[in-house]
Amino acid sequence: MKRPAVRLLTLSLPFAFCLAAAALYAPAAPRPSSRATNAQDAARPADEMDAEEYAVLSAVLGAGGPFLIKDETEHWQDVAGGREGFNAELKQSSKELLDETIEDYWAKNRNPHKLAARFDTKMRYTFISAEYLDNLFKAKGPLAGWEEFYKKYPKYGFVTFSRVGFSADKTQALVYHSYGCGPMCGGGGYLLLVKKGGVWIEKGSVGSSWVS
Repeated sequence: MKRPAVRLLTLSLPFAFCLAAAALYAPAAPRPSSRATNAQDAARPADEMDAEEYAVLSAVLGAGGPFLIKDETEHWQDVAGGREGFNAELKQSSKELLDETIEDYWAKNRNPHKLAARFDTKMRYTFISAEYLDNLFKAKGPLAGWEEFYKKYPKYGFVTFSRVGFSADKTQALVYHSYGCGPMCGGGGYLLLVKKGGVWIEKGSVGSSWVS
């Protein structure tokens, strides 16, 4: 179900609130994370996500937890004018955001991509099936869908990520993320990150966002 696009200064507070509630009522301990390695990158298929993408997602995930993560990437766009309108809004919202970063974001997000247990975090997390979530909410609708969801995951919301768009030198990143914790509890939007001293740092929200 589409949500109205609204401008947000940050998603950190509602995101943290949702995950804090989730942590209190987690029905089972999520499995430990796996750290990305150069060896894994050397053996990966050409289109598979690399360690740098997981480093960005890990930076967005933060230090909360445990986390329930949708196991497939997703892209959200609710801007008039299609791709050109989307690009223009992103650029208008940030003078720092590079065209090459936006274009790489588009290239990476042509299709959904399965996530692997390669988040670089000491916090616990587990995946929830994208197929399960899609079937649940399409078949039952938001209210009944969340009611059934909480029977399996009491008070336990979930987070989603897109793939990450990078600048050519991989010092700038653009990613979409969202959280869902009920029929009227959730939010999502785009984040701009920069790499300084080998660490990915959030610069803030860019473009459209949504809340419910």
